[in-house]
Amino acid sequence: SLRLELKYSNIDVGSLHPTFFKTPMMDSIQNNPAGKAVWKGNSGIWKYISIEEVVSGVVESIERRKD
Repeated sequence: SLRLELKYSNIDVGSLHPTFFKTPMMDSIQNNPAGKAVWKGNSGIWKYISIEEVVSGVVESIERRKD
């Protein structure tokens, strides 16, 4: 809705939805038996990416949108 609310001002709005990366919250989930069953040890589509990859992607996206 923010995108629509600001459109008349020629302001673009973006959002970021990174994949999974290591955080204290994810560590907590992985230490839980249910979390282990669901996430299967961060393999396949649940594999973590590095925080450096997340930051690099964010910076690239912002730079691409700035013009």
